[in-house]
Amino acid sequence: MQLTNYKYVDSDQAHQSGWKYESVSLEKVNLLVGDTASGKSKFLNTIFNLARLVARGEFYAGKWKLSFNHAGSNYTYALTSRTESGIARIISEKLTLHGEENDTVIIARMNDECEYNGAPMPKLEKDKSLITILKENDDVAQIYSAFTLVMKRNFDGDILHISRQHHAIDGDIDQTFKGDDGLEQLFLMSPPINVKMFLLDKYFPDIFTEVKELFKECFSFVQDIQITDLRDTGRLVTTSANVPVFLIKEKGLPNGILYSNISSGMLKVLILITDMLTLPEGASYLIDEYENSLGMSAINFFPTLLEEASDDQQFIITSHHPYIINRMPVSNWIVFKRSGSDVQSMCGNHLVEYLGKSKQQAFVKLVNSPFYSGD
Repeated sequence: MQLTNYKYVDSDQAHQSGWKYESVSLEKVNLLVGDTASGKSKFLNTIFNLARLVARGEFYAGKWKLSFNHAGSNYTYALTSRTESGIARIISEKLTLHGEENDTVIIARMNDECEYNGAPMPKLEKDKSLITILKENDDVAQIYSAFTLVMKRNFDGDILHISRQHHAIDGDIDQTFKGDDGLEQLFLMSPPINVKMFLLDKYFPDIFTEVKELFKECFSFVQDIQITDLRDTGRLVTTSANVPVFLIKEKGLPNGILYSNISSGMLKVLILITDMLTLPEGASYLIDEYENSLGMSAINFFPTLLEEASDDQQFIITSHHPYIINRMPVSNWIVFKRSGSDVQSMCGNHLVEYLGKSKQQAFVKLVNSPFYSGD
């Protein structure tokens, strides 16, 4: 899924509005910049919440309107949901396919009345999207798939702690990754990092090699990454299942360092590299301030990977770091400004004209501009 336009409004039990995001135009790569608390992180959350609402059947209250393209077709989707007296329900919903000559309304809902390709349907679950309910139908299946390919990565809370834990592999998984959609299956599986590295080594050796080489470029003291079993490290294992782990071999050290013992920065970089190199076609990757707690050598790799990414992938990123902002073309910036609950934005070509073509000069102008500061 590649969003081209996005608009969101909070909704509450009293039908009153909370945060409001005016319509935002999006490109393949989008860098969200703005002062602290300008609404960048929440913007990512609203996109991911809608994806979970559709792809996982979870419920979130809000009002969304978005245009996107997927698998060569253009769509508009609108959904309004609320929680009223403790009852979650979707109030309205509409998915439209835009053709060269005509538009086709695939699904539509207004309160309890639902239609599929113009034909009325019986009463359906009120807290589930029609895309979720009708996902087995061919013309809805690819839309459902588009929402499953939205990934959000941040490192708040216990994410890194969980990533350090050992996870076993149960059963025969050979069939999962043998087809042409192997990378998509890996993406949907979203395994912990020790399992992901094992699977890359076994089923996608070229990508595994690329991960290692890029990781070594970020950390010049790293000599190699080796996959092994937890039993071979001398650890006590209480399961009969395979527990794959990997060791970081550093130059000058006789023994490898178990992945659960490497620094948070190194683990964070490895997770990001494996994410980027295993994104399937059509994926959307949302990431919130990835550069936090990383040194410059561990930041440099990301803009390069963005430049090399497929045209069918989309990236929406937040950052405060001058290096990241200066590496991105000004046309990819989206500057956020919040006044109370209203969030405004300035995008792309408007910024080139407003801030100038020099990225260094543009960044200085940006942080001193009334739009950025809100003054």
